Amino acid sequence: MPIIPKTARLSIIENPRMALLFLMPFSVLGLGPALGDTMWAMISKIMLVIAALFLVSIGVFTEDAGDIHLVVSYGFFLTMLAAFVFVAQALYKSNYLGKLGSGTTLLVFVFGVTLLPMGGDPLSETVAVLGIIVWGLVMGCLLMVKMSGRSVP
Repeated sequence: MPIIPKTARLSIIENPRMALLFLMPFSVLGLGPALGDTMWAMISKIMLVIAALFLVSIGVFTEDAGDIHLVVSYGFFLTMLAAFVFVAQALYKSNYLGKLGSGTTLLVFVFGVTLLPMGGDPLSETVAVLGIIVWGLVMGCLLMVKMSGRSVP
């Protein structure tokens, strides 16, 4: 029996098109300029777009779809983990969002790696999603600070 009942679990996304609406533009247009024009930046953008496609697939292939849901869930979380490595390196190289941007990304990566031994149970999935959401919020806030003309620590 799962730790969190199916009816009470955090739904990653109610409408799969919402992932395309938010994650892809954020990856390319929002975070893109902060990443710079390096190879790390290009790989980061590609990995984030792939993660968004996996996230859409999670919305399409719910838990009721069987093993395919497990495959796309692992695809999303592992792709996001890999993307965090490239994003942290690109942010470090560009220094656009300061040490806070690359440090936060690296911290969320380490947090995600520590969740790997728990497997794909609902609790670890929910905690991982919350980590990704917090990362997105921090990046969005840092981008707003930078766009207002202030320096980012």
